[in-house]
Amino acid sequence: MATLIKLLIGFGSLWDGFTTVFVTHRILGPGRIQLFASMALAFVVLGLLFSTEKILAAQGRAKLVVRGCWALALIYDLYTSYVGNSEIILGGDVRGARFLLLIVLTLLTTGLPMFPAVAMRRISR
Repeated sequence: MATLIKLLIGFGSLWDGFTTVFVTHRILGPGRIQLFASMALAFVVLGLLFSTEKILAAQGRAKLVVRGCWALALIYDLYTSYVGNSEIILGGDVRGARFLLLIVLTLLTTGLPMFPAVAMRRISR
């Protein structure tokens, strides 16, 4: 069971990274530098989300700065997950029940990278 959960979290996190690269690259435009910048931003966003538990537990002077960066990453990731899932999976048609599906996909896609620090430690026990 633990292996299945790890695979699901891993796949969801990869998809989250892909949607971040996809949407960011569309924003920045075509080109190798833009693709590299999109990938770099996706790594930063995923890194911050993977570090959620440590960031929220942070103490000291840097706490506000680190949490602010984390919050920006979370907001941007919600945006890129929403747009990416909307365009890639639903083809831009988000009427009716498809809108609810898009919201669920967005929340799952964004939330999965935040699970490893907490869930993996508990699942492995």
